[in-house]
Amino acid sequence: PRRNPAMTLAAAGAAGLVVGLAVSAVLVLSNDRATVVERVVERVAVPVGGTTGAVGVALGTADGTAAGALPSIADVVARVSDSVLRVEVYNGPIAVGTGSAVVLRDDGHVLTNSHVVDGGSIFVLVTAGGTRLRAQLVGADELTDIAVLRAVGTTDGGPAPPLTPATLGSTVGLRAGHTAIAIGSPLGLRGGPTVTVGVISAVHRQIQGGGGDIYYDLVQTDAPISPGSSGGALTDRAGALVGITTLVAVSEIGAEGLAFATPVEIAHDVATDIINHGRARHGWLGISGGDATAAQLDGTGVPRGVTVFGVADDGPAARAGLRAGDVLLSLAGVPVMSMGDLVADTRLLQPGDAVPVELYRDGRRETTSVTVGLRP
Repeated sequence: PRRNPAMTLAAAGAAGLVVGLAVSAVLVLSNDRATVVERVVERVAVPVGGTTGAVGVALGTADGTAAGALPSIADVVARVSDSVLRVEVYNGPIAVGTGSAVVLRDDGHVLTNSHVVDGGSIFVLVTAGGTRLRAQLVGADELTDIAVLRAVGTTDGGPAPPLTPATLGSTVGLRAGHTAIAIGSPLGLRGGPTVTVGVISAVHRQIQGGGGDIYYDLVQTDAPISPGSSGGALTDRAGALVGITTLVAVSEIGAEGLAFATPVEIAHDVATDIINHGRARHGWLGISGGDATAAQLDGTGVPRGVTVFGVADDGPAARAGLRAGDVLLSLAGVPVMSMGDLVADTRLLQPGDAVPVELYRDGRRETTSVTVGLRP
C-alpha cells in the first residue's frame, strides 16, 4: 500500500519534530553523472512524541508556537492563506470558470479539482498578494476530481516566484466535531482568499456528484463553501491540510450547509502519480460487489465485509482465485468495512504489489494473495 503522506517523516525517527521538510530532487543524467537541477520541498505534519493536536498532529514551531499548543484561527489563516490561490480558467480569450488551488510543492505544482480545469486551455493562478501566474495543466483525474497545475511564469513574462507549500496533515483520527477551516476563492472575488469556519461533520462519506460520478471516502463539513471555492483548502484546527474542497450540497433554495472534501491522502497520492506518470495509477482488483448482509457474515466473527457479486475475466481477483459468493473481510491487512471503503482503499494500492486478502468461503476463513492491477 502507498504511504500516508502525514507519516513520511515519522519512520525516520523524527518523534520530536513538529513541522518537517520532506525533500526530494529531480535529477538529469549528464555525462554519466547525476546532477541535481531542481530542489522540491513538501511540508509534512508528523506526530510529536505523544503530544497531539486536533487530529493527531501538532504544528507550529516554525512560528514559535509550543508543541501541543494551538495557534489562534487568525494565525492559522495568516499562515495558510499564502498557500491558497485563485484559479482562472479560459478557453482561448473566453473566461469559462474560476476556482481555487492549494500549493503542493514550491516548484509550482498546485492541487485543484478536475471539474475546475475542465473545458479550459489557458490557466492563470492568482496569489493572495495579487501576483498573476501562467500555469500549465499537468493532468487531471475525474475519478477523484483531482487535478494538478504548475505555475511556469508570471503573466507579464517574468519567472514564477517560489510558492509556499501547504502543510500536509492527515485524516487519520479525524472525528466529527473537530474544527474545520475552509479557505478558498468563492465567486472569484478579489482581495485574497475567503475563510469560513465550521466543524467536521462526518468522514468516509460516499456521494454521487451532479454528473452521476460516485466519490468515495469524502470528508464532510458544515464550514460554508461557495461556488469558486472548489479546489481550496480544508484544514484542521492546527492549520494542516486535511482535504481539498470538492462538492457542495445545493437545493432550489441554495447551499444546504453540507460540503465535502477529498481526503489529503487521496489528493496527495493522485497528484504524485500525475506528476510522475502523467496520470493517476489507481489500483484495481476487478471485483463487483456490495455490503455483506448479517446472514452472509454469520460465522465470520467480524461485523462488516463485502460480498463478491462477480469478478472480471482474467482480472487480478480472478487470477487469485476469488469468485462470486466470497465475502471479503480484509485487504492488505485493513478490515473491509463497506464496498465504498473497498473501492477507495484499492485505488490507493500500488499496481503490481501483491497484497493479502482475507475472505470467508464455505464456512471457513481463508487468506490468499492478489497482485493489484492498474485500473483500465
